[in-house]
Amino acid sequence: MASDVWRVRHVTGLVWSQATPDEARPMKGSEAGISPSNKLIQGDWDWFPNHNINDPRTWWHNYRGQHRFNVLFGDGHVQFYKFPEEMKNWQTSPPPDPNFTWW
Repeated sequence: MASDVWRVRHVTGLVWSQATPDEARPMKGSEAGISPSNKLIQGDWDWFPNHNINDPRTWWHNYRGQHRFNVLFGDGHVQFYKFPEEMKNWQTSPPPDPNFTWW
């Protein structure tokens, strides 16, 4: 991902991005180091909240009717994470914030 979505600051860059120079640049360790314990680095492929919990392709992430995902954070810990329901309204706003639950 080379753009900021779902309140997550992108980690990788997209060298051929035409959108903004920021999208072409990967995150530096010093930036992730601002708040590594809540810096989302990687999530299972379907962690985005716009995926249907009833879709058979995502059932393996259905835990008692809730989406749960293995998420890697910047300090190296992995958590079986449940994102809040209101996240589905945050595709591009609000922006990532190191003071939020994740960024």
